[in-house]
Amino acid sequence: MIPANGSQYAHYKGPDGQRGMTRQVLAWDDEQPMVLGTSGLVRAWQLDGFEGLRDDNSMMIGAVPGGGWLIDCADAEGNTWTTPILAWTVHADGTARPITPDRDGVTTDATEGLAEYRIYHLDESEAGLRP
Repeated sequence: MIPANGSQYAHYKGPDGQRGMTRQVLAWDDEQPMVLGTSGLVRAWQLDGFEGLRDDNSMMIGAVPGGGWLIDCADAEGNTWTTPILAWTVHADGTARPITPDRDGVTTDATEGLAEYRIYHLDESEAGLRP
């Protein structure tokens, strides 16, 4: 048995024929995906309603501190501001996303909803806004 990398999921139909539950593939046995059943690991296709496997490479697998990075932001109305990056979330596909808090302390992807942005480190000198 080989441990799974955490990015594959087995999808199942619900009793009404619509999309039901999703189970993470935990291991592979003879090229068969294994998921957690009521009595331990079972082949994914052995559970009722199995539809297939899908990769979710955007799954967050870790986070690291912001480390002095900043983001210059511009919205569609032309407002601009600079915010320190609180942390970077690291994802299974190898990407990292900048995270910033709002004034209420709620954290989000710093680039969401922006018309333009520029990410740079305090030590960096010059760069343009990225559309």
